[in-house]
Amino acid sequence: MNNALRQTGWIGAEITAETWRPVLADQLQRLNWDRVVDDVRPLLDVGADLALLTLENVLQVVTHPRSRT
Repeated sequence: MNNALRQTGWIGAEITAETWRPVLADQLQRLNWDRVVDDVRPLLDVGADLALLTLENVLQVVTHPRSRT
């Protein structure tokens, strides 16, 4: 992943298993969320609830993963 990031101009710190979640959360907060929803809309099944696709919901999933047992 770090090689791919560098190839696209990433100048941040190397991403590790411990740092990817906060880095992703930071990047998500920089996006225009209306554009994100518009970009994703054609990929969703008919009847998908776009109201669930919010920055807050995505950040919740990224920053508070469920424990796997």
